[in-house]
Amino acid sequence: MPFETDTHWPTRLVKLFKICRGQGGKGGMLESRYNGPVNAMLTYCLQVGLGEEFDYVIGPQVPADPDHPHSAIDFVVSAVIHDQFKPVLLIEIKDDTWATSATQRYHADAQMRQRFHAMLNACPLPDLHGLSLLGTSLRVYRGTVATYSVDPMLEECPSTEEVPPSNFLEGAWDRDLLSPGGLKEMQRIVSYIVTEVAKLS
Repeated sequence: MPFETDTHWPTRLVKLFKICRGQGGKGGMLESRYNGPVNAMLTYCLQVGLGEEFDYVIGPQVPADPDHPHSAIDFVVSAVIHDQFKPVLLIEIKDDTWATSATQRYHADAQMRQRFHAMLNACPLPDLHGLSLLGTSLRVYRGTVATYSVDPMLEECPSTEEVPPSNFLEGAWDRDLLSPGGLKEMQRIVSYIVTEVAKLS
C-alpha cells in the first residue's frame, strides 16, 4: 500500500521500533538507537530515491555551530530546490524516559525552539514542521516563516530557577508515532511538504 493511503504503518517498520525500544540502556544505547527506524520511516514516507527523482535528502545531522557543539539536529529533511538543499522538516529524538521527566520535557521543548530559531529563515515553504520524539511519543511543532512564530506557543517555566513543576508540559507528547493517529499526522505533514515543494519546482 502506498504511504498516502495507508491506514497503519508497515508491520516490519513497527517491528524495527519495537526492537530498538527493547534495547534501551544496553551497551550505552539511548535515543540514538531510534535513528535507524526514524530514517527508515522518513524514507518510506517520502519515497526517497524511488523512481527517477531524488527530490528529498534525509540528513542525520547538520554541521554543528563551533560555538555550540550540541547544536546539531538529529534529522533534517531537505528538498532539492533550484540546485540547493532547503530544510522542510526537522526531527529531534530523545529517549523514552524524557516523557516522564518535567525537566527533560522542558529541555526537549527548548531545544526544538532553538532549532526553529536557527533554521526557520532557510525554509522555502510557508511553514516548517518539526517532530519532537521522546521514544515514539510525538509532539508536532510548526514554524511560520512570515511571522517567525512557532506553534504551539511557548509555555514559560513557572519557576524562576527553571526547575519546572512535575506536571510541566505533561501530556504535550500525547500522540504515539506508531498509532493510527501518528500515521495520519505524518500523512498530513508529508502531503503539505510535497504539495508546497511542487509549487517551487
